[in-house]
Amino acid sequence: MNLLSVALFCVSGIYLWLMVYILFKDSKARLNRIAAFLLLSLAVWSFCDAFLHRTVSTADAMFWEDLSSLGWISFASFNLWFNVIFTGNEKLFKKWFIFPFFFALPVLLIYQQWHGFLISTFIRQAYGWSYTWSNSPWSYLFRIYYTTFLIIGLYLCHKFRKNTRTFYQKKQSETIFTATFISFILGSITNVLMTELHVFSIPPLAPMLTLIWGGGIVYAITKYKLMAITAAAAADEILSTMPDSLVLVNPDGTISTINQATTKLIGYQKDELIGKPVFMLFAEEDEQSGSSASSVVYDNFRELLLKGYVTNLEMQYLTKSKEKIPVHVAGSVIKHKQGETAAIVIIARDIREMKHLQEQILRQEQLATVGKAVSGVGHELRNPLASVKSIAFFLKRHLAGADSQTVYFLDLLEKEVESMNKIATDLLDFSRVKKPNKMPVLLEELLDDTLQSLTISSKVRIIKTISADVKKINVDPDRIKQVFINLITNSYEAMPNGGEICIKAERQAEMVKITFNDTGCGMNEEVLKRIFDPLFTTKRKGIGLGMAIVHDIIKQHEGKIEVASIPGKGSTFTIFLSPYHDTAVS
Repeated sequence: MNLLSVALFCVSGIYLWLMVYILFKDSKARLNRIAAFLLLSLAVWSFCDAFLHRTVSTADAMFWEDLSSLGWISFASFNLWFNVIFTGNEKLFKKWFIFPFFFALPVLLIYQQWHGFLISTFIRQAYGWSYTWSNSPWSYLFRIYYTTFLIIGLYLCHKFRKNTRTFYQKKQSETIFTATFISFILGSITNVLMTELHVFSIPPLAPMLTLIWGGGIVYAITKYKLMAITAAAAADEILSTMPDSLVLVNPDGTISTINQATTKLIGYQKDELIGKPVFMLFAEEDEQSGSSASSVVYDNFRELLLKGYVTNLEMQYLTKSKEKIPVHVAGSVIKHKQGETAAIVIIARDIREMKHLQEQILRQEQLATVGKAVSGVGHELRNPLASVKSIAFFLKRHLAGADSQTVYFLDLLEKEVESMNKIATDLLDFSRVKKPNKMPVLLEELLDDTLQSLTISSKVRIIKTISADVKKINVDPDRIKQVFINLITNSYEAMPNGGEICIKAERQAEMVKITFNDTGCGMNEEVLKRIFDPLFTTKRKGIGLGMAIVHDIIKQHEGKIEVASIPGKGSTFTIFLSPYHDTAVS
């Protein structure tokens, strides 16, 4: 194999690599596919010429030249097609005669080449083969076709460069125009003009010189993102990267496609949903109504189809793990020109964070309202309670020898006064908003002090585990002790027949995680939702301020509290508090 054949073979490989690269960038873009056809025609031209220049006989040379004509004849049509699309003149293809104009003539010329009407003779040279053009009308028609198509393509590109105001499009068109013009001139000189002048010392290098055009395309892609600015590519990029969930639904109610945000939100992969009913994405909204998820979604879809659009419709996504996610849904019906439904576009926004913020705002409003009310009630209760307690004490002293029933009722009166006094204290504590007096406190000592202050049934076993890396926490000891008392009291009251309370403390990132786990009766979902609401309680006695106070104390310490529970198995309260960082320098 001579040097020219090797060079042409390498060039054909480069064209194929460029074709794969362009399709890899975006195989759906029309411009990319046309560029790939163009590069394929150049690859065929170079590949066949590589074998042509290593053949020995004239017949073999003509065979490879005929195959090569698939590339060097169709090249001009693909180049013009590319420029028409690149410059935004797609409307030309709406006319019926455009495609025959683009491709009927090259097909006819290829046919004529295979019958010897374009290139007539081959001449053996040191580098391989040179050739001469025939004097048939077909030979002149090819040169007219080739020159006209390339000049039209250059004109469209030049006009586009002058008219566009976009920097990137201007740079793209300059790159394409320059690369095409240089390849056209140099290729025409070596493969047409030189052969007409019978100058055969320079081989026909057009297949390699058109590599300049390929280089221009690569430069435009890498430098100015040529293939990334098509409308289709831009739309795909927007849909794939948009933060909201997008679902495209067929007229029959089945899912056509979804974007990446949808797969992340609901846990399904794209191929798991395509072709499935859209109803499976949504959860039943009103569990009390007894209606199915399908009927709820059907009603909303019927409204969408009747109106043509819906906005701010609150629904629930049902994830693969059966979690319900609240979403705001907007939908629009896309119709054909004939008025028939072509598709339905659904956009859903995750509103979990918004719901959480709304709940926090509502809670703060409730707290403010309740706080004002209970402050006055607490003060008003304390004065008469003090009087009743004093009277009970006085009666017990003066009726020391009374019968057992009288003593029992006096003890009961004193006990109930203490209970009412605790309620008054809770009311006043809840209404006070004071900044915690933080100091370094040994967590284990605080827990031990809390447990010693409580009277816990012998049926309840306390298991305490403190990690070695947990020493001091930066808290107000009196306020946090109140939190511990409320949590432990709730736990053992949930276990009237006995059980275990496991208290565990460990470091988690930059916080100290303290867990209170019991084996009590647990709580259902409705109770869990309202556990920290003021004035909510499930107990026969009490007014429902204990957990609300716990929540507020933890919040004042810039911490966090979480709760999980399984009915019949127990509950787990987890609080996160800041550790004490000793900054003293020894």
